[in-house]
Amino acid sequence: MARHHLVIGAGGLLGRAIVARLDETNQATLKVSGLDWGNDDAVRAGLTMGVSQILARKSHDPWVVHWCAGRATVRSNEQESVREMGLLRQLLGVLETMMTPEQLRRGSLTFASSAGGVYAESVSPPFTELSEARPNSPYGRAKLASERLLANWCRSHDVRLLVGRIASLYGANQDLTKPQGLLSHLVRAALLREPLTLFVPLSTTRNYISVGDAAAMLLVHDEQDFEGIRVANVCASENTSVASLLHTCELIVRRRIPIRQLVARAPSTETRDLRIGTIYGGIASSVARTPLHVGLSQLLDNARRSIALSNVS
Repeated sequence: MARHHLVIGAGGLLGRAIVARLDETNQATLKVSGLDWGNDDAVRAGLTMGVSQILARKSHDPWVVHWCAGRATVRSNEQESVREMGLLRQLLGVLETMMTPEQLRRGSLTFASSAGGVYAESVSPPFTELSEARPNSPYGRAKLASERLLANWCRSHDVRLLVGRIASLYGANQDLTKPQGLLSHLVRAALLREPLTLFVPLSTTRNYISVGDAAAMLLVHDEQDFEGIRVANVCASENTSVASLLHTCELIVRRRIPIRQLVARAPSTETRDLRIGTIYGGIASSVARTPLHVGLSQLLDNARRSIALSNVS
């Protein structure tokens, strides 16, 4: 029996990687992308179209919706962060309206949450799924509230839920207009020989995972035979300081990268030590994970091609 995958936010960094992974395994993939997320009517129309595609296949087949949408970041304000919860409510409303209770029970939801957002003020790193989630920003609080919203809805409709608390993502298609993506900004600074602006101390520690590895890990979790709700940290095997990251990149490009530090004196939502781990070690080890120096080299190669193409045009 075919299982139909609907990827919402298929044009984004994570959404593209999930679609690519599903295509590699010849799974039935449907996509929603390019929506005007600031327009409620456009969002509802796009979500309705996506769910209609599921129902147009075979109404008795199992389905899964992967929510990878959103433009909010850890620096987003309350309004921007809460706005994304409203978009999730749109999805739940469309599913409830268009599907019968029997059809809903055949389904699963996967929600891309944020490890950095929800564990920002948690204690005793590395943080695992057993750690108490303690966000300290509107973004993190909205992510945790979204997890709870989905959990309550899925329990009441007997829909399976996977919450993926994802570490710091990096990849070739990172949106550099958003205040995130340190690795992409780092390799660009290295190639253009421009100073890298840092807003955190060099001792700041994060978990950086390639988007391909994150997509693979999410899908392996989704394929597991679990019932109800699973919360899983999606992370690399190693945690890395900004200083170590900078040193690794300098070894690859064989020159020093100048930095400009703008560390605010006022209290910040940026946590110094955000080491992430997972209790699902078996699942994590089943995915061929990309070492950080390899991921950096891949980013550098991609950035070189992008810069060369922009110079030609």
